[in-house]
Amino acid sequence: MNILLCTSRMGIGGAETHIYTMAEQFQKLGHRVCVASTGGKYAALLEQSGIEHVTLPLDSRAPAEILRSCFGLISLCERFGADIVHAHGRIPAFICGLCERFSDFPVFVTTAHGLYDSREPLRSLSEWGAATVAVSREVESYLKNVYGLRHGEVTFIPNGVEIPDENSYAETSEQGSVISASARMDYDNLDAFLLLISVFEALRGTGNYPLLRLKLAGSGNCFYRIKAETDRLNFRFPGSAEMCGSVTDIHEFLRGSTVFVGQSRSALEAMAMGIPTVLFNNVGCAGVLNSTNGEYLFGRNYIPDICSDSHRRMSDSLVSLLESAQKRREVSDFSYEFVKKHNNLVKIAESTLDVYRETLDRIKSNVMLCGYFGAGNTGDEMALKIVSEKIKNAAPAAELSVITRNKKLTPHGLCGIGRTDFKAIGRALSKSRVLVLCGGSLIQNFTSTRSLLYYSKICHKARKAGCRVMIWGGGIGPLSGFDGEELARNLLSLLSAAGLRDVHSLDEARRLGCKNSYLSADSVAAADTDIVAFPDTGVFTVCPRELKKSADRDRLFTVLSSVIPKICREKQLRVRFVPLAPEDSEICQKLADVCHGDAFNPDTPENTAKLIAESSFCLAVRLHAAVLAFSANVPFAAISYDPKVRAFAEELSAPCIELKELTESALLSAVELLSIDKCDETLKSELKIRSEKDTEAFRIIYDYNNLKDIEK
Repeated sequence: MNILLCTSRMGIGGAETHIYTMAEQFQKLGHRVCVASTGGKYAALLEQSGIEHVTLPLDSRAPAEILRSCFGLISLCERFGADIVHAHGRIPAFICGLCERFSDFPVFVTTAHGLYDSREPLRSLSEWGAATVAVSREVESYLKNVYGLRHGEVTFIPNGVEIPDENSYAETSEQGSVISASARMDYDNLDAFLLLISVFEALRGTGNYPLLRLKLAGSGNCFYRIKAETDRLNFRFPGSAEMCGSVTDIHEFLRGSTVFVGQSRSALEAMAMGIPTVLFNNVGCAGVLNSTNGEYLFGRNYIPDICSDSHRRMSDSLVSLLESAQKRREVSDFSYEFVKKHNNLVKIAESTLDVYRETLDRIKSNVMLCGYFGAGNTGDEMALKIVSEKIKNAAPAAELSVITRNKKLTPHGLCGIGRTDFKAIGRALSKSRVLVLCGGSLIQNFTSTRSLLYYSKICHKARKAGCRVMIWGGGIGPLSGFDGEELARNLLSLLSAAGLRDVHSLDEARRLGCKNSYLSADSVAAADTDIVAFPDTGVFTVCPRELKKSADRDRLFTVLSSVIPKICREKQLRVRFVPLAPEDSEICQKLADVCHGDAFNPDTPENTAKLIAESSFCLAVRLHAAVLAFSANVPFAAISYDPKVRAFAEELSAPCIELKELTESALLSAVELLSIDKCDETLKSELKIRSEKDTEAFRIIYDYNNLKDIEK
């Protein structure tokens, strides 16, 4: 899965640490992760871990900066190929909501790390995405009762930390006892730090703890106010207090601590290391974690309730721990086991991934197919039918939609969407997991650059909407000009997988930098068919093509109209002309008039295939005429106007003449080389095996996994 995490900043703090550790854990579980924020110390650590960080002003409420963030996120989702976006914080969630409302954007979820202000207009501007994660039971209830989120829209998932294999708590008594604390040094926590310093000073003042030291970590707008108090402590008790500033390696900071004082994420980190912890904040003290208060404090994300005697409670808790090694060991063992059971990072990450999957299953389960469909082209329509049936078997719950020129030609079971109805296409993509390009060589500018631009636009819309893109048994080329290659390279960079039907297309894809490309097969050629050849029918079939250039049209018509009557006389055969696309009907009729043959106009792809199967041999100008002949074991000679035709003929060792080299003698020689022997069954089996790679790649993509070693 490609996961984009968005947050206001990646500085030092509980939420930031949570995002950092979750990003690392997602990566360890095999997912791709990207984080977007305004930056901070953890941003550099992310990149050291191989996780991309993108700087965007996601902490700003200024309209210009919000607009900049929107465009930045939309562009990032397209480039990164985000399957889901997870917003941490009110402003990032608001920006994601704007992106979703006004553009193609992936499904996004949110995490509430605390109790958000519910006053207007903040309440109305709050966005909660398709699902919301609450870090505590208190936050979960608050969202339901105050913000009106319904049951099922909110999931309680606590903070997670890495748990050592065993409790390795060790004291450093020879250096004296150490009380440590870590939190943001801002106005919300100022009273807590001042009270802790006051309790520490009182303990040192008794003379019972002459080596007791205090270590504080954190930064913020109250740092120097707190430092002034520790400087006063050091004046009275030299060397007793240490201000460590911002720390990113919390484990190194905590190592050697006798007792930790704090709440929420920082307390969780300490308890995971087995350090006896007094749960305390600026409004109350809950003492140490035990069997009586454990479940309650776990539901509150280890945040104490308000109490009126915090000073006494903290002092009593610290004294009981400092004076009894047995008490410290009991608290250490209980805290470690409790956190190991409730806050294991691996389990928390997997629970979060379950929310992603459940949300995506609910919103994005469909598949969209895109190709040259609805134009009456036999090969494309047969490919559509074959590929759609394979997708239905691979993803039974998915609804299939297809972009088409003519909705009336849409096969049963598929939802047809007009080729130029971009609003409908966008709506369908927002509910689709995968966009499948199939049916032919779509990445080419031989017919026109407009078609390449069109398919590129659809792929870009898909990626912006969090929809993966793959090619299923397609081809690449011909590509001409720098613009054509650049368009193709850009489109190929958007693909999660590319199944190419011939070696030439595969080489082109890799030359253009396409990842996860592999040799597949034409879906029609690899399909099982119940159509068999009837070689003694006394007819052969010609499948011409209406060509774009007048010189090519004239050459093809002249040679065919001259050679076909000779073949009919010498071999005592009748000729039939079969169009594979509506635009081919005119040339079929003209050739039939000149050669005294029969021009057919089959109404279904199946009837076209049957006409070819009833032939002694076939002269194929269209690729799928050769494919259908191969499928029915009918010998064929190909006239290549496109590299894909030659590639297919060469793979079968069938006669093939380049259009520019087409002459009467060349065509007659090709016909003489035709064999009535059955087609190589080994090759058919190989094509089926290659075609199954497309089905497997689709399953991997549809299940939101990443392709690994697919090229092998």
